[in-house]
Parts: sequence; structure tokens; C-alpha cells
Amino acid sequence: MSRMVSEFHCRWGGVGDNVAQHNVSSFNEFLQRNIIGKAYLGVGDHYSAQVLYMDPDIPVRVLCFENMTAEFDELMTEYGLDVSLQFANHMPHKFSERDFYPSTIALIRETYADDFTLFGYPTGIANTMKEGG
Repeated sequence: MSRMVSEFHCRWGGVGDNVAQHNVSSFNEFLQRNIIGKAYLGVGDHYSAQVLYMDPDIPVRVLCFENMTAEFDELMTEYGLDVSLQFANHMPHKFSERDFYPSTIALIRETYADDFTLFGYPTGIANTMKEGG
């Protein structure tokens, strides 16, 4: 779910610096339009399903953004490497998961169901979403 918030705010796949021109309704409309139109175009689009990047014949270890530092540190320890992550500070987003309409959540859950399953993410978010949609 947080990936879609990030994609909306992204300067390349989203609205970037034009975020001030958007409200909750246009936030949801933008995401729904892009998810419907681009999720399964293939690899390389911001809204591509992540399972499209996976080859079942090649084992990979995916680190989750929410636990990135701890999981990365664990991986580096496992490989005996003295490397740590350095994150840049980012501006807070105008919109969050709380601004999703129920219809946007349903579309994300349906469209990216394989991503949620493969990467072990829950499909729900807190019941603090906006009315509408």
C-alpha cells in the first residue's frame, strides 16, 4: 500500500512537484487510472506488478522497505561484509494510506494480490481511510 503512496508522489511516475494541485479525490483517481492502465504492461513501468520481475528458477532474497535497515544489516552480516545503508531525508508526503478510498484499496489488493502473497505483505490497512470512491 505504501508503494502506491510513494508512486503518486514520485516525480517520474507520479505527480512530483505538482502535488499541491491535488486533493484526496484526485489522489485516488490518479492512482486508480494508473493502476488499471499500467500494472500489467510489463516490466519497467512504475505501476508494474513486482512479480513480473521474478524468475522462479532464480532464488532471490527480497528486503522489505519497512524493515530495510535491519534486514540489510542481517544480510551483510551473513555475507561477512562491513556495509551499512545511508538514507537521505525525504520530505513528508501530502497523502498517505489513510487517504485511500475503499475502491482504491480494493483495486490495489486485487491488482497486486500476487505481490502481497509472494512478498508476505498483509493486504489490509488501518480502518482510517477516507469516505468516497
